[in-house]
Amino acid sequence: MKKVPVAAGVDDLSPALRESLTGFMKKSPGNAEIPQIVRLPEGGAEFYYKVLGRVPGYYAMYRKRVDPEGVMDLTYKTTFLPDGGIAHIKFK
Repeated sequence: MKKVPVAAGVDDLSPALRESLTGFMKKSPGNAEIPQIVRLPEGGAEFYYKVLGRVPGYYAMYRKRVDPEGVMDLTYKTTFLPDGGIAHIKFK
């Protein structure tokens, strides 16, 4: 069983938000960085983590936004070029 890294602030999450974060991280690649948690003003949260690409300099940022009940509002992946530009954004 894959061990999920612990994010700072996870102890302050409601059970619904914590369950949503756990589901998000279960699908993460093995080389994903520890997820970050951003609290949204309306009570939800946004989770994101960075994954280094196979090609040096490239990386992807996976994001998931959820409402206060833990229901997904938006999920997408942004792929960045070595110069910091955006290669593409894929909505999931």
